[in-house]
Amino acid sequence: MAVAVLALNDHVLKAAGLGWVTDKLSDIAGVAVVAMCLGVVVNRLRAVVIAAACFLALRTIPGLSAAIAPILGVTTRADSSDLIALAVLVPVYVAGP
Repeated sequence: MAVAVLALNDHVLKAAGLGWVTDKLSDIAGVAVVAMCLGVVVNRLRAVVIAAACFLALRTIPGLSAAIAPILGVTTRADSSDLIALAVLVPVYVAGP
């Protein structure tokens, strides 16, 4: 579901020019997808903690987001308001695989 939301958001909704809404939706869906993918390799708790730590670092350490942009293939920016996306990790953890 999160992958579908991410794809719809990035390929349809962003073209509609919804700005702030699509930015937050990308963050929420992206964090959920990363945590669920990590959950295949490590246990659910570790997956959620790793996803949260990485997202927190990307959004709060100014130089990190610019340095990692070529690896991610997207331009990111440090923005602490995006940390609202971490709330999605609660249902990801509770729902499990």
